[in-house]
Amino acid sequence: GQILIKTQAMVSNAKQLSVLNHKKVITAQRRADLFVVISLAISSVVLIVVLFSIGENLTRHIAKFIEGVEIIAGGNFDYRVGIDTKDEIGWLSRSFDGMVSRIKESQIQLKDSEQKFRNLIESTPTGIATSTPEGRVIEANPSLYKLLGYESEEEFLSLPATAYWYNSEERKRFRDELIEKGVVKDF
Repeated sequence: GQILIKTQAMVSNAKQLSVLNHKKVITAQRRADLFVVISLAISSVVLIVVLFSIGENLTRHIAKFIEGVEIIAGGNFDYRVGIDTKDEIGWLSRSFDGMVSRIKESQIQLKDSEQKFRNLIESTPTGIATSTPEGRVIEANPSLYKLLGYESEEEFLSLPATAYWYNSEERKRFRDELIEKGVVKDF
Protein backbone atom coordinates (compact mmCIF):
# COMPACT_ATOMS: atom_id res chain seq x y z
CA GLY A 1 0.00 0.00 0.00
CA GLN A 2 2.60 2.53 0.93
CA ILE A 3 4.46 2.05 -2.32
CA LEU A 4 1.24 2.72 -4.18
CA ILE A 5 0.62 5.90 -2.13
CA LYS A 6 4.18 7.07 -2.66
CA THR A 7 3.96 6.26 -6.38
CA GLN A 8 0.69 8.17 -6.65
CA ALA A 9 2.25 11.10 -4.76
CA MET A 10 5.27 11.00 -7.06
CA VAL A 11 3.04 10.88 -10.13
CA SER A 12 0.99 13.77 -8.72
CA ASN A 13 4.13 15.75 -7.98
CA ALA A 14 5.46 14.95 -11.47
CA LYS A 15 2.20 16.20 -13.01
CA GLN A 16 2.34 19.38 -10.92
CA LEU A 17 5.99 19.84 -11.86
CA SER A 18 5.13 19.23 -15.54
CA VAL A 19 2.30 21.80 -15.39
CA LEU A 20 4.58 24.27 -13.59
CA ASN A 21 7.38 23.70 -16.15
CA HIS A 22 4.87 24.06 -19.02
CA LYS A 23 3.70 27.42 -17.55
CA LYS A 24 7.31 28.55 -17.20
CA VAL A 25 8.04 27.53 -20.81
CA ILE A 26 4.94 29.40 -22.03
CA THR A 27 5.98 32.46 -20.01
CA ALA A 28 9.53 32.25 -21.37
CA GLN A 29 8.20 31.92 -24.95
CA ARG A 30 5.93 34.93 -24.42
CA ARG A 31 8.86 36.94 -23.06
CA ALA A 32 11.02 35.87 -26.02
CA ASP A 33 8.23 36.76 -28.46
CA LEU A 34 7.78 40.14 -26.74
CA PHE A 35 11.55 40.71 -26.89
CA VAL A 36 11.58 39.92 -30.63
CA VAL A 37 8.63 42.26 -31.28
CA ILE A 38 10.21 45.07 -29.23
CA SER A 39 13.58 44.50 -30.92
CA LEU A 40 11.94 44.63 -34.37
CA ALA A 41 10.05 47.80 -33.44
CA ILE A 42 13.21 49.50 -32.15
CA SER A 43 15.20 48.34 -35.20
CA SER A 44 12.45 49.64 -37.49
CA VAL A 45 12.43 53.03 -35.78
CA VAL A 46 16.24 53.24 -35.95
CA LEU A 47 16.17 52.21 -39.63
CA ILE A 48 13.51 54.82 -40.42
CA VAL A 49 15.51 57.54 -38.64
CA VAL A 50 18.71 56.53 -40.46
CA LEU A 51 16.98 56.39 -43.85
CA PHE A 52 15.29 59.73 -43.22
CA SER A 53 18.65 61.25 -42.27
CA ILE A 54 20.31 59.84 -45.40
CA GLY A 55 17.40 61.05 -47.55
CA GLU A 56 17.53 64.49 -45.97
CA ASN A 57 21.28 64.70 -46.54
CA LEU A 58 20.95 63.52 -50.14
CA THR A 59 18.13 65.97 -50.80
CA ARG A 60 20.20 68.85 -49.38
CA HIS A 61 23.17 67.94 -51.60
CA ILE A 62 21.00 67.59 -54.72
CA ALA A 63 19.46 71.00 -53.98
CA LYS A 64 22.98 72.44 -53.75
CA PHE A 65 23.86 70.88 -57.14
CA ILE A 66 20.69 72.31 -58.72
CA GLU A 67 21.51 75.74 -57.31
CA GLY A 68 25.04 75.46 -58.71
CA VAL A 69 23.84 74.42 -62.16
CA GLU A 70 21.48 77.42 -62.27
CA ILE A 71 24.19 79.85 -61.14
CA ILE A 72 26.71 78.47 -63.64
CA ALA A 73 24.10 78.44 -66.42
CA GLY A 74 23.69 82.15 -65.66
CA GLY A 75 27.34 82.65 -66.57
CA ASN A 76 29.03 82.64 -63.14
CA PHE A 77 31.92 80.23 -63.73
CA ASP A 78 33.51 81.20 -60.41
CA TYR A 79 30.82 79.36 -58.42
CA ARG A 80 31.75 76.04 -56.83
CA VAL A 81 29.34 73.48 -55.34
CA GLY A 82 31.97 72.59 -52.75
CA ILE A 83 30.46 69.51 -51.11
CA ASP A 84 33.50 68.05 -49.35
CA THR A 85 32.38 64.62 -48.19
CA LYS A 86 34.30 61.38 -48.58
CA ASP A 87 31.54 59.58 -50.47
CA GLU A 88 30.15 59.52 -54.00
CA ILE A 89 28.42 62.88 -53.52
CA GLY A 90 31.74 64.50 -52.56
CA TRP A 91 33.45 62.88 -55.57
CA LEU A 92 30.66 64.12 -57.85
CA SER A 93 30.97 67.62 -56.38
CA ARG A 94 34.73 67.71 -56.88
CA SER A 95 34.34 66.43 -60.45
CA PHE A 96 31.62 69.00 -61.17
CA ASP A 97 33.72 71.84 -59.75
CA GLY A 98 36.73 70.68 -61.80
CA MET A 99 34.59 70.62 -64.95
CA VAL A 100 33.41 74.19 -64.26
CA SER A 101 37.03 75.30 -63.81
CA ARG A 102 37.93 73.78 -67.18
CA ILE A 103 34.91 75.44 -68.82
CA LYS A 104 35.94 78.78 -67.32
CA GLU A 105 39.49 78.35 -68.66
CA SER A 106 38.10 77.41 -72.10
CA GLN A 107 35.86 80.49 -72.05
CA ILE A 108 38.86 82.70 -71.28
CA GLN A 109 40.88 81.11 -74.10
CA LEU A 110 37.94 81.46 -76.49
CA LYS A 111 37.52 85.16 -75.65
CA ASP A 112 41.25 85.73 -76.14
CA SER A 113 41.11 83.93 -79.50
CA GLU A 114 38.03 85.91 -80.56
CA GLN A 115 39.75 89.18 -79.62
CA LYS A 116 42.86 88.25 -81.61
CA PHE A 117 40.69 87.32 -84.61
CA ARG A 118 38.68 90.54 -84.29
CA ASN A 119 41.88 92.61 -84.10
CA LEU A 120 43.17 90.85 -87.22
CA ILE A 121 39.93 91.46 -89.15
CA GLU A 122 39.69 95.09 -87.99
CA SER A 123 43.27 95.89 -88.97
CA THR A 124 43.50 94.07 -92.30
CA PRO A 125 43.42 96.30 -95.41
CA THR A 126 41.16 93.81 -97.22
CA GLY A 127 37.42 94.35 -96.97
CA ILE A 128 35.66 91.56 -95.02
CA ALA A 129 32.00 91.07 -94.11
CA THR A 130 29.86 88.24 -92.78
CA SER A 131 26.19 87.63 -93.42
CA THR A 132 23.50 85.09 -92.62
CA PRO A 133 22.36 82.64 -95.31
CA GLU A 134 19.19 84.74 -95.55
CA GLY A 135 21.21 87.84 -96.52
CA ARG A 136 21.40 89.91 -93.32
CA VAL A 137 24.86 91.46 -92.94
CA ILE A 138 26.17 90.72 -89.43
CA GLU A 139 29.46 92.60 -89.42
CA ALA A 140 31.95 94.34 -91.68
CA ASN A 141 35.46 95.61 -91.08
CA PRO A 142 36.35 99.29 -91.56
CA SER A 143 38.29 98.55 -94.76
CA LEU A 144 35.14 97.28 -96.45
CA TYR A 145 32.58 99.85 -95.39
CA LYS A 146 34.97 102.75 -95.99
CA LEU A 147 35.94 101.33 -99.40
CA LEU A 148 32.24 101.31 -100.33
CA GLY A 149 31.77 104.90 -99.10
CA TYR A 150 30.03 104.35 -95.75
CA GLU A 151 30.89 106.36 -92.65
CA SER A 152 30.13 103.65 -90.09
CA GLU A 153 29.57 99.92 -89.75
CA GLU A 154 25.99 100.59 -88.57
CA GLU A 155 25.21 102.42 -91.80
CA PHE A 156 26.73 99.53 -93.80
CA LEU A 157 24.76 96.92 -91.80
CA SER A 158 21.44 98.65 -92.49
CA LEU A 159 21.29 97.18 -96.02
CA PRO A 160 20.92 93.50 -96.98
CA ALA A 161 23.90 91.60 -98.39
CA THR A 162 22.27 91.54 -101.83
CA ALA A 163 22.74 95.33 -102.01
CA TYR A 164 26.50 94.79 -102.25
CA TRP A 165 26.43 92.21 -105.04
CA TYR A 166 26.37 93.29 -108.65
CA ASN A 167 24.24 90.25 -109.45
CA SER A 168 22.13 88.88 -106.58
CA GLU A 169 21.94 85.51 -108.36
CA GLU A 170 25.71 85.25 -107.92
CA ARG A 171 25.26 85.64 -104.17
CA LYS A 172 22.67 82.85 -104.20
CA ARG A 173 25.06 80.59 -106.13
CA PHE A 174 27.88 81.51 -103.72
CA ARG A 175 25.65 80.72 -100.70
CA ASP A 176 24.47 77.40 -102.18
CA GLU A 177 28.05 76.31 -102.89
CA LEU A 178 29.12 77.30 -99.38
CA ILE A 179 26.26 75.33 -97.84
CA GLU A 180 26.94 72.31 -100.07
CA LYS A 181 30.75 72.16 -99.78
CA GLY A 182 31.43 74.08 -96.57
CA VAL A 183 33.99 76.24 -98.35
CA VAL A 184 34.12 78.36 -101.53
CA LYS A 185 37.34 78.72 -103.51
CA ASP A 186 38.15 80.72 -106.61
CA PHE A 187 34.65 82.13 -106.93
